[in-house]
Amino acid sequence: MTDSSFPARRAGMLALPEPDIPIAPSATISSAITSSAATSHSTATSHNTTRSTAISPTASPATATPATLDAVRERIHRDINPQIQILLRPHGHQVILDLIQVPYPLRGQRLADRALDLLCRRADSAGWEIALEPHPAFGSDTGRLAAWYRAHGFRPEAPGENAWMHRPPRFAVAPS
Repeated sequence: MTDSSFPARRAGMLALPEPDIPIAPSATISSAITSSAATSHSTATSHNTTRSTAISPTASPATATPATLDAVRERIHRDINPQIQILLRPHGHQVILDLIQVPYPLRGQRLADRALDLLCRRADSAGWEIALEPHPAFGSDTGRLAAWYRAHGFRPEAPGENAWMHRPPRFAVAPS
């Protein structure tokens, strides 16, 4: 379901993971967290809500693979809208988000918010960090784009609108 002519290539967008050094998560993930506990966060809850974390020094996050990212993309297309363009690539325990785009006639319906929330929930359950670089390649205002990502929990690694942004995994703690 992918159109090879979309999106246009931009500087730095590669088909394979870039040969840079991934940023390791600050701590490892508890294997005691079940997928039901990690996904029990209601989709109606605001994306600005802070969730608790459960960390264990003995467990490690899952490695992102092309197959797992294809499954995330397929779920976004199935559950939200099949016309959303989302480009993801694995990089160890990181997922690089190269693009999330909603066609003009569908904008204003919060489809990109819902797609990014779904991606973040899946990344949280797997222990993946999501990294991205806000870029004006498709006509977006970089400052507005960076602010939108900050609202979803991404933080810049350096000052400036075009700095790489990262979102470490967050986990819902199972009720005791």
